[in-house]
Amino acid sequence: MAGGPGYTPLSSREASWRSGYAEDCKSLYGGSIPSEASNFPRTNRPLACRHTGRPSGEPSPENPAHPPQPTLQALAFTPRLAQKREDCRVAANGLPGDRLMDEMRNSRRVMVDNQIRTFDVTDQVVLAAFETVPRHAFVAPDDRAFAYSDKPFAIGTGSGTRALLPPLILARMLQAFEAKPGESALDVLGGTGYGAALMAEMGLATTLLESDAATLDLARQSLAATSNPVTVAPVAAGLTAATTPALPAGSFDCILLGGATEREPAGLFPLLRDGGRLVTILKHEGASRAVLYVKSGSTVGRRRVFDVLAPVLPGFALEPAFEF
Repeated sequence: MAGGPGYTPLSSREASWRSGYAEDCKSLYGGSIPSEASNFPRTNRPLACRHTGRPSGEPSPENPAHPPQPTLQALAFTPRLAQKREDCRVAANGLPGDRLMDEMRNSRRVMVDNQIRTFDVTDQVVLAAFETVPRHAFVAPDDRAFAYSDKPFAIGTGSGTRALLPPLILARMLQAFEAKPGESALDVLGGTGYGAALMAEMGLATTLLESDAATLDLARQSLAATSNPVTVAPVAAGLTAATTPALPAGSFDCILLGGATEREPAGLFPLLRDGGRLVTILKHEGASRAVLYVKSGSTVGRRRVFDVLAPVLPGFALEPAFEF
């Protein structure tokens, strides 16, 4: 049945898609589209001259005026592929440009639709935050071209090196807060501040707590690329699951510990308000899962959110013990 105005028949749309796909395959993978005249064999040897049958680099007495043909590598390097490589180079070097910004916005949208939504993240505020905050600003320059993939990254420097969790994991953890705009939030050992930037975008009054001075400087630079203020606070080195940072008790509604701990983070519980929540990844008795702690009066309850693996944060590993 015919569609409305501007409707394109399925056959035409499919043909258009196949055409673009074929062009990509021909430029990136020679020999991948059968029966194509421009589809070159997968070899880096010079192509034979179509007039003489000789390799293109050899003299051609039969037709000396015929120019030598380029190698497959040169032929495969089409303008489209050149632009893709240039985009990656620009992204890796952090250079400005309207086209790059458009590409990054599109990458964030794809990240949200293809990774985060598919992992049972339905909170519209969380989804909007991930679609807005520039994740590429919080990773190392060499990783920026891949910032919106589902891989974890090492962020920070030296003793402040942290693991930036994959987007779908971090999104599911933030959703577990069920946060309300105006609440206060703390990102503990948050590295370059991506988690803090997301919580600020969600409307939370956010503080980033980090123990490494060099990583803290990187966080300030990264957070400058966002539109919401985040308080950046240093904490003395040696923070552990049992120690309480020098912050006022009962100050926060939400605390994010964006890595794994092998011990309950009891040192952070005094910082929670009544009804406050803490989300982290707990490794315990051979299992690793994201957990939500909720404070009620003087007690703190815990429930499992989902199973996940993550690196253990420094200071939050179990101390080796002698066993018979």
